[in-house]
Amino acid sequence: MSPSTTIKNKQATGIYHNLVIESSDFLDLVHRLSQFSVIFPLEPGKIYSTVEFLEPFLKSEVGLSIKFISFNQELNFICCDAIAENLLIELKRHTLIIFFNRQVLLGEYSNQQSLLWAKLDCLGYKVFFNHSFDSANTYPQNYSFIDIFELTVSSKERLTNFPSISGSLWQKAALSSQKNNPSCIFILDLIQDFEVLIPIIKTIASQFHGFKIKVLFTKRFSSFPITNSYLTVLQVLNVAYYPVETPYEVIDFFKKNDVLFTSSESSVSGHSFGHTVCKILGSSVLKLTVQHGYENVGLNHHKAHNLQLPDGVRFASDFIFTWNHPSKYSNIYPTEINKCIPVGVIKSIANDSFQYRSLFHDPNLTNSQSIVETKNNKFQLLLGENLHSVRFKDQTPVHKYLQFIDYLNSSSKVELTVRCHPGKRWLEVNKIFEGITFYNDVLSISRLSSFQGIISPPSTFILDAILCNIPVCIWTVDDFGVDTINYPLLPLVSNVNSFWEFVSMSTNSYSKVLYNQLSFLAKNTVSFNGTNYLISRLLGFYSQI
Repeated sequence: MSPSTTIKNKQATGIYHNLVIESSDFLDLVHRLSQFSVIFPLEPGKIYSTVEFLEPFLKSEVGLSIKFISFNQELNFICCDAIAENLLIELKRHTLIIFFNRQVLLGEYSNQQSLLWAKLDCLGYKVFFNHSFDSANTYPQNYSFIDIFELTVSSKERLTNFPSISGSLWQKAALSSQKNNPSCIFILDLIQDFEVLIPIIKTIASQFHGFKIKVLFTKRFSSFPITNSYLTVLQVLNVAYYPVETPYEVIDFFKKNDVLFTSSESSVSGHSFGHTVCKILGSSVLKLTVQHGYENVGLNHHKAHNLQLPDGVRFASDFIFTWNHPSKYSNIYPTEINKCIPVGVIKSIANDSFQYRSLFHDPNLTNSQSIVETKNNKFQLLLGENLHSVRFKDQTPVHKYLQFIDYLNSSSKVELTVRCHPGKRWLEVNKIFEGITFYNDVLSISRLSSFQGIISPPSTFILDAILCNIPVCIWTVDDFGVDTINYPLLPLVSNVNSFWEFVSMSTNSYSKVLYNQLSFLAKNTVSFNGTNYLISRLLGFYSQI
């Protein structure tokens, strides 16, 4: 007899009446979990033993309001609004992961929250907080941030190995105002460098006043139309920025123990500025680079890059902050593996998207209802264009994609907007079509959230949309090299019929779509937002100086 059958039989006798809540809808699960203060994820194999173990607590007068929530008998959670020491000790047999969604009744810990954190450290719990949780400036020795969406699609292995923040180092650095603290110097060379580095800049500027920040931008960066908007952001943050023309000019900005941040640094010719800077700076400067895209060259790139780069890709940085574990990357050079520090996605969208996802806790959202309304009976579609990609070296897929764009642009059922790759803008520059609306704004949640769906050839842009709970699909023509090997689980579109199937799924099975694509994201990253974990590791480096 399976555990789930046993539970149902127990329910029928009344023993577990009102204890087990079963849900088959992902958004319904999210809504139910959002009502509780503390959540313990469980493995499927421990369902029955855990439910049986809880019976004494349900009969006690502690008032823990314990509920057991199951999603398709795959995801299982113990939820409550109060914490008691004996419950923590007993639950340790079943799980070592605890998530604080909101303020909790602390029982014997009510007078001093720090006692609870010390107890959790002692018991060996992996502690997670919702981003909005008020910890009253006290934290466990190590902790992590996560939201309910990410929690529900994460395996036990992912949660166990989730990156963490050192509470003591973070507090010490945040309170420090020493004038001899190192400078953090950022290089902006490619236009997409800004999206990667700005969350790090913002966090250091707002929380660590002892660190000086300088931003150096190259002539190539200043050549893009959107550059002034980005520099205005730096002005608002009161961050100093300086133009530089050659890698050798950069040396004058550094002193001993300073740290360099890049996001486009490798032996590939397009990354030569940052690569040269790293090679000529001495060992007294800590050189860090950040993974800048899902299929980052030198980590997990497209197979066509193997032909272009037969000798492999090298990094001159001391460390590489990656989105996933190096064992998951198929194109990393052996000598670079030990440089990798997996922290999760580092992007502006990733740093802000959890706030937007919280809107989806609304119980009125159902399996068949998107949060975005159809306008004028037209599906609001954002299309990604990266026709400069190595995937389009053959003209056949280029022509097929242009034909597909032409169909969408002329359809009376689609409101089409095109976002070109910000560094190339191939479709916009070549003026292939008349009357197309182009997305030229800064990549932001406020703009992305106005679309009901996003379609693109393989691109990091797809992951940006997933972080914002927007249905996505991949455009592909497998026979001509537009492969999707790095995008399993995501829907594929190769013709008009499959596109309309995607539209139907997006509008009629919205909850299922979100579960599938967020599960894909969880399988391919160690965290949805890695900024704080990167900074915690940076603080760890400097605590040893």
